[in-house]
Amino acid sequence: MGKYLLTELDPIAERILEAALQLLTERGYKGATTAAIAQQAGVAELTLFRHFGNKAALVKAACHRSLAALEDLVPEPTGDVEVDLLTFATRYLMHFKGARDRKIFVLPEIIRHPELRGDAAPPQIAAFRQRQNALIAHYQALGQLKPGDPSEIGMDFLGPLLSRVLMADLWGDPTRMDVPRYVRHFLTGWHVPVSSPSSQEGRV
Repeated sequence: MGKYLLTELDPIAERILEAALQLLTERGYKGATTAAIAQQAGVAELTLFRHFGNKAALVKAACHRSLAALEDLVPEPTGDVEVDLLTFATRYLMHFKGARDRKIFVLPEIIRHPELRGDAAPPQIAAFRQRQNALIAHYQALGQLKPGDPSEIGMDFLGPLLSRVLMADLWGDPTRMDVPRYVRHFLTGWHVPVSSPSSQEGRV
């Protein structure tokens, strides 16, 4: 059933995946029964099985499609680490705008139910992390970021942003966050300062 992960769908399959994603975020994997998904999609339960085979394959396809755009959130390096992290953070917050955005709530279900992810992380998440790590490693190679595990640095960067998304009901729209200020504060810890000529002279 992997053909449903990233390819174009017929309208019926699209409705089924949409219904599965909605019920998954509202009720969790166990509560999103095939009967409820079929009813939400306006199709017979048999139609659901004809398209996807079983519940696990259906929900897995719905989860993976919801994560399809993650890789595009990471910008290509421009040579300016502050600009690129600002772009990255802004795209991330916009993508998951609002705590009710269901895309963010599929992640706990994927973690909780191994049958939804298989033996490894979903390929969309793996591609996202690979591109994120490459961005950080790029600026480490240029001497603009301090040495360290790019994956760990990436989690340091995204952790507070994810918190803003998950807590949006209490903290308000995450896109109203002062992102430039956040990026500057992050770089306070990880940025390699550029030495001025005067500071170099003082060391002689």
